[in-house]
Amino acid sequence: MRISFMTSNLKSGRSVGLFGNLKVERELVLFPGDLEKVFSVAEELGFDGIEIRIVDPEEISLSELKDLVNKHKVEVSAISTSGAAIRDGLILSSPEKSIRKAAVQQIKKYIDFALNFNAIISIGLVKEWIDSTSERSQFENYLTECLEECNEYANDKGINLALEPINRF
Repeated sequence: MRISFMTSNLKSGRSVGLFGNLKVERELVLFPGDLEKVFSVAEELGFDGIEIRIVDPEEISLSELKDLVNKHKVEVSAISTSGAAIRDGLILSSPEKSIRKAAVQQIKKYIDFALNFNAIISIGLVKEWIDSTSERSQFENYLTECLEECNEYANDKGINLALEPINRF
């Protein structure tokens, strides 16, 4: 098996302020928004699967994605959840309960979507909120609580969650 590469359905490309002063100036994805090209290039390079970043599973055509998988014989091996953090500010360890709750609900939607491909759910940017004014242990408690709920839901569906380590520096 060859390793997968990431694509995205985010069409912006604008910088987004995240986590205080940290800014993401460019999205770290290949071929944002052009799934046909992604699958074509992946097939040409001999990849077995790709990771796709979806902001909201309800915003992508499941039938189109299945058609691309069948046409190019390239699986959706993983689904990145970072789009929910970047566009919608959904963070599993946010100090705001409503944000944590919305993030968990979004992860559950990713899990249901992943059932169509038996794909792994990659938990990256969506997991951590950095705030220098609060104690780190509280954020860890929020994250643990949310991940336990997500993991229980994923286990019931037979989907694996993968924690992606994030280190920009």
